[in-house]
Amino acid sequence: MNEENLISTIENFIDNGEIDQAEHFIAKYLEDDDVSSEPDLFFMLHMYLAEIFRRKSRFEKAKKILHKIMLSKNQISNKFIISGTLNELSHIERLQGNLNKAIECRKRHIDFAREIGDDYEIAVGYGEMGLLYLTIGNFPEAKTRLEKAIELDKKMIRSSIKLRDSESSYACHLGYLANIHLHLGEYDNAIDTFNHVIKINESLGNKWLLADNYQNMGNLCQEIEKWDDAIKYYEKALKLAKKQNYRNCELSVYIGLSGVYFKSQKDLTKAIKYTQMVIKVGKVLGSKHQVALAYKNMGIFYENQKEYSKAIDNLLLSKELLVVSEDFQYLLEIFYDLGRIYLKLEDIKNAEFYFQKGLNLSKDIDSKEWIDNFLKILKIILSI
Repeated sequence: MNEENLISTIENFIDNGEIDQAEHFIAKYLEDDDVSSEPDLFFMLHMYLAEIFRRKSRFEKAKKILHKIMLSKNQISNKFIISGTLNELSHIERLQGNLNKAIECRKRHIDFAREIGDDYEIAVGYGEMGLLYLTIGNFPEAKTRLEKAIELDKKMIRSSIKLRDSESSYACHLGYLANIHLHLGEYDNAIDTFNHVIKINESLGNKWLLADNYQNMGNLCQEIEKWDDAIKYYEKALKLAKKQNYRNCELSVYIGLSGVYFKSQKDLTKAIKYTQMVIKVGKVLGSKHQVALAYKNMGIFYENQKEYSKAIDNLLLSKELLVVSEDFQYLLEIFYDLGRIYLKLEDIKNAEFYFQKGLNLSKDIDSKEWIDNFLKILKIILSI
C-alpha cells in the first residue's frame, strides 16, 4: 500500500469513529512492514497513533509518543509532522486543563507553521489559540485570533487549497466564534452562527464537529431556558458522540443534560442520573474538575431535599478533588455550603470549623469578597 492510500485509510477510520480499527491497522502495519528505515512515514504513523490515544483520552500515552517525535525532529524532512505534533500536544494540554502549557505549545505551533509557510496550519493555530482564550474568558483576545483564522480559511477556500480541510476548519472556527456570542449574551448572533455551522458540517459529513455543534446549541438553548430544545440538541449530540467514541463530548453532554433537568425541575430523577454519568465518565477521563462540580451539584440537590447527610457526603467528595486540583474559588463555595448545612443542623462546632477554613483560604488568596462573607457569618455564630 502506498503512503497516500495508507494515510487515507487511517483518516477514514478516524472520521468514521472507528478508533480501535485505526489503532489496530497502524499497529499491524508497523509490525508487518519495516518502516523504521523511512523516518517520515514512521513518525507520521506514530503521530496518528498519538491522535488516536488523545481521542480515547489516553493522554499520557499520547504525550509520550509526541515527545519522542519532537526529540527526533532532526531526522524528519516532512515538516508537517512537526507542526502536527505541536498541534496535538497543545490539544492534550488543553484537555488536561494545563492551559498555560497549551498556550505555550500553540505559540510554538503557530511560529513553526509561519516558518514553513503553511497557511492551513497557521489558521488552525490561530483558531485553537482563540479557543484557549475563550476557555480562560479572555473574549477580546479570543475574537481577534478567531477572526485571523477565519480570514485565512476564506482565503484558502477561494483558492481551493486543501478545500475540504479548509471548509472544515472554517466551520470549526465559526463554531468557536458562536461560543463567544453565547458567552457575551449575544444570543441571536450565536443562534444564526451555530445554524450556519451545522449546515456546513452536515454537508461535509463532519460527525465529530457536528457532535460539538449540537452540544453547543444545547448549551445555548439551556442558557435562554428553552429546555425542550436543549434536550433535543443534547440527545442528538450524545447519539453522535457515542457512535464516534467521542468521550469528551459525551461528558459535556451529560453535564448539559444534568443542568437542564436540575434547573427546569422537569425530572429530578434524570437530573441525578445524568449527574452520576458525569461522575462516571469524568473519572474515566481523569476530569477531576468536572467530577468535583458534579459532586457539588449532588450535594446541593440533597440539601434542597433535606437529606443533609447525603449532601455533606457529596460536598466532602467534591472538596477532596478541589483540594488536589487547587481550584480555590469552588473550594471556598464548598466550605461555605458545608458551614450552611451544619448551621441548619444546629451543629455550631462543625459550622464554625468550615467557615473558619473558608476565611483562612480567602485570606491566603486575598479574596476580599469572600473574607467579608466569612467574617459576617462567623460574627453571627460567635454571638449565638
